[in-house]
Amino acid sequence: MSVNKAMRLMKQAKVDLENGCYDKAVSAAYFSVRMLSETYLKGLRTRRDDKIANALGKKLGDQVRLEYLYLFERRKEADHRDKVFGREEARRIVARAESLFNRLISLLGEE
Repeated sequence: MSVNKAMRLMKQAKVDLENGCYDKAVSAAYFSVRMLSETYLKGLRTRRDDKIANALGKKLGDQVRLEYLYLFERRKEADHRDKVFGREEARRIVARAESLFNRLISLLGEE
């Protein structure tokens, strides 16, 4: 996976927030974290979100696993369910995604 693409998705999430596209912001923020997670977990041979979360948890702790799963659930609500996100809720979700995103970027920089 591409770090550049992940960074681009996080920027798009922020632009979507500014433009009132809250569901898109939640989805883009999640996918930015997912791309970085797949990059960080080199050699992981799965595309399943629960397996990615578990692998992150083994390396970084259960709190990271739970945060990833939280973002995944919000993404499913944004993309596949009847849920409509408002500005503040979407802003909080994007901020949480950005926090995990920045942690992963930092870890990738240490390698």
